[in-house]
Amino acid sequence: MTDLSKLKILLVEDSPVSQRVVVRQLKNLGCEPDVATNGQEALALMAQANYTIVLLDCQMPVLDGYATVAAIRRLEGQNRQAVVIAMTANDVQGEQEKCLHAGMNDLLNKPFNEAQLVDKLKRWSHAWVCDAIAPPETEPVTETAGVVTPELATRVGLDLDRFQRITRGNGVFQQQVLQLFLQDTRKNVSLAKAAVLAQDFKTLEHKAHQIKGASANVGVKVIQNLAERMEKQIQQRSWEEITTGITEIEQALNEIDSLIAA
Repeated sequence: MTDLSKLKILLVEDSPVSQRVVVRQLKNLGCEPDVATNGQEALALMAQANYTIVLLDCQMPVLDGYATVAAIRRLEGQNRQAVVIAMTANDVQGEQEKCLHAGMNDLLNKPFNEAQLVDKLKRWSHAWVCDAIAPPETEPVTETAGVVTPELATRVGLDLDRFQRITRGNGVFQQQVLQLFLQDTRKNVSLAKAAVLAQDFKTLEHKAHQIKGASANVGVKVIQNLAERMEKQIQQRSWEEITTGITEIEQALNEIDSLIAA
């Protein structure tokens, strides 16, 4: 088996939930990634180290993924070294072409599993002995105390298959992921409320996108669907429907919280 710890990976992701999930996936593969929460932090880290692969979220504050990769390529000049793989929850036609045109090498649609991550890393990490890497999906899921039951998953609208894969059935990690998801999503909901009052469309769009991405990563389908609907309502400037959607997301969060605590 190839020593994956030799890979130098930079994860650029502003969502704490998505950070936690992807870092766990990478550590399951033997990698120890560095983490940046926005493009400016990523550029600062890249000035200090040579990274084999950069996993780059497209939608971020301060400096988004498209502006970040443009800056990376300008810094590299003709000696392009880092492989940049975009991560996006925007599953729309033309997204891959947009990423490639911006200077990225490839794209991962959120939410992705370990097998999809391995496929991209194998494709771009030429130092790997690719045939020696077995897909992680074949590994058994070890159930421990505190694992979310099918009944609970149904009641909170959780994609249990997705959730078991990203946590590998580890009850402690499941609790950590759910608590972090609730905490982070509540913060984004509060910021979305403030953006509605200020009629700040840019912030509102970003918060809806963050809520959608984190929900998709964890597998909380009910909130993912509400956030997707809110994104469309934002485009239509439907203020009353946006406010209703935020309230529905809050109610779903409260229900999840109460069921987990029960």
